[in-house]
Amino acid sequence: MNKLIGFSRWFFIVFLVGIFGLLTEWIMFHPGYLTRNVPYLNKLFWVWMDDSRHQGEDYRVWLSDHGSDKETWWLSYKWHLRNKVWNLNDLFKVKSWYNNEWEITEFVKDELYKNSPGYKKVIQDDYWIEFAQLKYIPQNEDDDIWQVNQGDELSTKTSTLGTGFFWYKIGNWNSFRYSQCKIVNYGFWRGYRTLKFGTNDKRYIFTIKHQTIKPWK
Repeated sequence: MNKLIGFSRWFFIVFLVGIFGLLTEWIMFHPGYLTRNVPYLNKLFWVWMDDSRHQGEDYRVWLSDHGSDKETWWLSYKWHLRNKVWNLNDLFKVKSWYNNEWEITEFVKDELYKNSPGYKKVIQDDYWIEFAQLKYIPQNEDDDIWQVNQGDELSTKTSTLGTGFFWYKIGNWNSFRYSQCKIVNYGFWRGYRTLKFGTNDKRYIFTIKHQTIKPWK
């Protein structure tokens, strides 16, 4: 029953909010961006914006990867299409394991590994629970190596391959984390496919990403 509740909660939030964002973000971003610094008016379009984008390194690195050190309307639009109704998503809080005692209740699949020389299994037994995902070698020395999501060379240090799936709980609150990154061949295209479902320490997640094969370093 706990797993059913955890899965149902994730499904409701990810898909209903996701569909709302898919149908509306492309048009509602524009009045939101134009009124972002206008008191009262900016509240009308708040759900379609990402007020957290200037916090941390993610957005700065993303702008840098797109050849800019400052925000423009076009780059902000592209960012918000990637992160639809972000402020609305932030209203649905998950319990963070950084501030609470948490417990992995079941490992369904524990096959995450690093593509460093040979096979190096990822041990998931501390706060730094990893997702399967690709990271790249930074092109700028100031970039946080854990936030580089584009580039010409894949990083053996920060990328994680394979499949991981576990259930965990914080008190009576139950959730799960599933991720997979592997090479797939669709016939017309061959490359890496990354899947992320469940929750992390901040929000509910649903990601399907396809990336080209690039050299490792």
